[in-house]
Amino acid sequence: MERLDFDDFKYNATEGTIHLARYLNAKPYVYGKRVLDAACGEGYGTRLMYNWGASSVVGVDISEVAIDKATKIFGTENVSYMRHNVEELPFPDNSFDVVVSLETIEHLDEPAKFLTELHRVLKKGGTAIISCPNDNYYVQNIPDYTNIYHKKRYSWTEFKQLVETEFGKASHWFMGNSLSGYINLPLSKCNEPETAPKSPENMQCIMQAQSLSEIELIPQDEYVNHWVSVYYVGVWTREDTKRDDESAAVYPVPTFSLHHDKVVPDVNPYSMIKELTEKEQIVRDELCLVQKQMNDLSTHNISLTEEHSQLKEAHRVMTNERDRLKGMNDMLAEENLMLSNRVEQLTAEKNDLINSSVSNENRIHEIEASQEYRFGLRCRPFLKIFSKPLLFVLHILRKMRNIIRKFVH
Repeated sequence: MERLDFDDFKYNATEGTIHLARYLNAKPYVYGKRVLDAACGEGYGTRLMYNWGASSVVGVDISEVAIDKATKIFGTENVSYMRHNVEELPFPDNSFDVVVSLETIEHLDEPAKFLTELHRVLKKGGTAIISCPNDNYYVQNIPDYTNIYHKKRYSWTEFKQLVETEFGKASHWFMGNSLSGYINLPLSKCNEPETAPKSPENMQCIMQAQSLSEIELIPQDEYVNHWVSVYYVGVWTREDTKRDDESAAVYPVPTFSLHHDKVVPDVNPYSMIKELTEKEQIVRDELCLVQKQMNDLSTHNISLTEEHSQLKEAHRVMTNERDRLKGMNDMLAEENLMLSNRVEQLTAEKNDLINSSVSNENRIHEIEASQEYRFGLRCRPFLKIFSKPLLFVLHILRKMRNIIRKFVH
């Protein structure tokens, strides 16, 4: 299971122990410390570390849904959660005494960048606890299995080399393995026949885990190493560097139903994984379809962008043409104003010329009248003398004209 769901998922003790066991690696180091839980999921581990004595714990996760649930269920004054990408942590350098990140690195495209960020926010001399699942062992009997949430499968050697490149040689390495054995369970913690057994409603009950007082580890009769481990945990610390103690999260079961959960009996993990694989393939197909739609939208967006650029260029050309025409219109307006002024000037000159011409004509008439009058005065005595002879001559000329006309006809 990628992460525990504290709302919908029914209680499963096996899942509860594997998640709790990983966080137990941090328990010896968090007391009185400021702790970062990077990729905290729904925040149960963040709250557990505060319960184990941390002064304050900050959980960071990319999922808004997970952060909302974590804040609602586990948030307190000294336990806070924020949504953020763990590859770009929003904290100053040297912010935390302890950084914890469990089962995160296999989900990331840039694991080295993530490790650098963890190292950056960790105080000098602080403690780092980082884990990774052994996917190669998990699904060794399922051919062609792919976890769509995991970017890479890491062997312990690969994981060790990657993390130690950033943090240096680890102080401790722990391998996550299943546990088999017997427990002396106090009667007070048993479900007696007269008391109807009541299964926990959901995964929140792992917060009620109790420390056991006495556990004896005997030698195993089968080989156990990193090849057959479920996960690997590295610890980088300057505190208690000789620590090499085991830690375990266990739950009691009826003797002949080992590894079978009471709420989910007779579960075949391989059939579950096969079913999950089929569901993941459906999701993968849907993701491919969505990706194709996104590519189509991207192509359409490119086309729209090009069209927008063309329209923008056309708008620029039209704006320049408009400005040019406006400039020409302003020039023509100025010329029209100048012509109007010139017309007015010429009209005024014309009127002046007309007035001057009229004045001149009047003057000429006056002069002519004056000359005729003076001529008349001078010729009057002669007219009195020659008027009668002239009239007689005119009379003779008229008669001669008449005679000539008759003769011609």
